[in-house]
Amino acid sequence: MGDLGIIPIIVSAFPESVPFYPECFWWTPFYNESNVLFDQAGELGVPEASCFSKAVVSAFYKKAYFPRPHLIIASTGASCDDYSCIMQIIADFDCQPFWVEIPLRRKGKEEKFVEYLTTEYYRVWQKLEEIFGKNEISTLTETIKRMNRLRKMVKELQEMVHTAPIAPLPALEMMVIEFGNLDGYGNFGEWEKIVADVLKTVEKRVKEKVGVLKEEAIPIAWVTPSADPILLNLMEDLGCRVVATEYLINQASVLIEEGEPFSSLARAFLSASLIGQTKERVGRIKEEIKKGKVRGVLITNVLGASHCALETRLIEAELKDVPVLAIDVPKPKGITEAIKNRLWAFIETIR
Repeated sequence: MGDLGIIPIIVSAFPESVPFYPECFWWTPFYNESNVLFDQAGELGVPEASCFSKAVVSAFYKKAYFPRPHLIIASTGASCDDYSCIMQIIADFDCQPFWVEIPLRRKGKEEKFVEYLTTEYYRVWQKLEEIFGKNEISTLTETIKRMNRLRKMVKELQEMVHTAPIAPLPALEMMVIEFGNLDGYGNFGEWEKIVADVLKTVEKRVKEKVGVLKEEAIPIAWVTPSADPILLNLMEDLGCRVVATEYLINQASVLIEEGEPFSSLARAFLSASLIGQTKERVGRIKEEIKKGKVRGVLITNVLGASHCALETRLIEAELKDVPVLAIDVPKPKGITEAIKNRLWAFIETIR
């Protein structure tokens, strides 16, 4: 929980284990259709103005929706404050997490960061060995190679989808593919096959100049913890096209260098979005703006997520060359006419 992209690689090196993120997509249907998990969290004392990840508290409390894990690995330190609080509540449900501390990234101290995080990742390996038995480090090396194959395909897919004259794939499908880098939805091998098939489909569409949006769709960047599925579709219906993203999962998209596996994983995590300065986070989006590829930036915040409240105005200040709109992602069924009007006005401003 809260690590986003590195620890599942270590977990997957143990053939009998399945990596699973309780904060990710399994609860999306509740987010769009039902308040039951949020209501339960409120009864347990979680404030209403809290990050939507509070749904996880209800799942652990009710012992429902997914099997009880054999091991809960949870991040602390330079991680999401809100989710750290969620994990501490879960610890009171007789679900004591195995804590992994993430240090803050600082310029000039990268090697200390790598050294510290290498030790933390090795602790995770040792804990997994307690559960599954001894394992050869070579299995982790092979798992990293498999992850790199997947990440290369996703990068190739992003490049084609974002640069094709006509969008060959919608933004929602691309978001699902980007987030697949985190844990392969529990099965990296099967997910790699799915992405390979999507890649072939997109290659065919680009070659035949077939797309899913109009050619004149306005190119925008999306900056967010994660993009709401309904909002993604709505923005495309209104005439936009997502050509750049910052979904807080950059650490799951970079290629992992060859070498000693634990330090290589630590170096990959150096690119994580939330462990450094805001200007570093939006640097990639600014590059796309300079190239003329992005004509507007949409920032979607999660209600109650502390980093949203802290970062949004800083992000806006960094992005001065194009129109920027920041909105809070509404609660289930909460997209109002007022929100639609703000989105429409944003698009008209770009035009």
